[in-house]
Parts: sequence; C-alpha cells; structure tokens
Amino acid sequence: MREKLCEDLIVFSFDSNGLKKINNTYGHSAVDKLLRLAGICIDYSFGKYGKVYRYGGDKFIALIYVDSRKINLILDKFKKKIAAENREFKYELSIACGFASHAENKNLTIDKLIQTADKKMYIEKRAIIKTRVICLTELNSGIFFLLFFIFFIQRRIYEIECCFGKFLRK
Repeated sequence: MREKLCEDLIVFSFDSNGLKKINNTYGHSAVDKLLRLAGICIDYSFGKYGKVYRYGGDKFIALIYVDSRKINLILDKFKKKIAAENREFKYELSIACGFASHAENKNLTIDKLIQTADKKMYIEKRAIIKTRVICLTELNSGIFFLLFFIFFIQRRIYEIECCFGKFLRK
C-alpha cells in the first residue's frame, strides 16, 4: 500500500563538509561540537515547520510542511544562521543541502523523496568542494606570485649591493 503524503511536504537532506580535516587537525571533540552546532542551525531554521532528524554520521534530514514559495526564505535564514555561528565559532561550519518537494514529485514515495533530496545535496556538496579547490588554486597562484616577486626583489637588492660594494671598494 502506498502512503498518502501531504501536498506541502518538503524533504531536506543535509551533510556537513570538511569534518575529516577538522578531525585530523583538532580531534573528535571538535567534530562533535560541529555536529551539535549543525543540528542547532538546522533545527533553528527548519524545526518550526516540521521535524529534524540526525540521519547517521554527519547527515541530517528535515521533513517540513510549508508552501514551496517559502523555501528560499527558510534557506536564507539557514545560511544566515550558519554565517552568524561561524563568526563566533573556532571551526568553520559548512553544510551542503538539497531538497525535494512532494508538490513537484507527486508520484514519489517518502523514500524516493529522501533519495532525490540526497542527490541534490550531493550536487551542492560537489559544487562547494569545487569552489574551495578553485579558491585554494587562486590562493596558491597568489602565493607563488608573491614568492616570485620577493625572490626577484631580493635578487635585485643583491645585485645593487654587489655594484655598490665594487664602487665602494674602489
């Protein structure tokens, strides 16, 4: 028997980013703090519209009941909450998010809605990782240029010192 889903049901899937690096750098307690903070941010933004669940590891899901026109407002609130927490917190909290609404996927079961939200979340996760790699590449290019510039200036200073040294020795 197929379950009857509410028209306003929207499933969100969340996955925390960068926890392996934080675990390797700061340890398990830092990851635990970040996961608690992730849960707080998700519940703060989505909890009043439905239920938030830890789905295993660093994943969460939210089953909310709202008109799909409110999604962008809720996501903005979520992003602002994360940004506010990152200003106060020692480690950077980054969460990928994807969603699927029953209104746009009437033929899907709850399990299929969760899978659809998951797929969209992983698309965002890859985009976040790609953006970070590009930023690191640009940063590395900037550092390379700066080091080259410093080397060039040091070489010129050495040449000038050699010239003046010869001039002063005469």
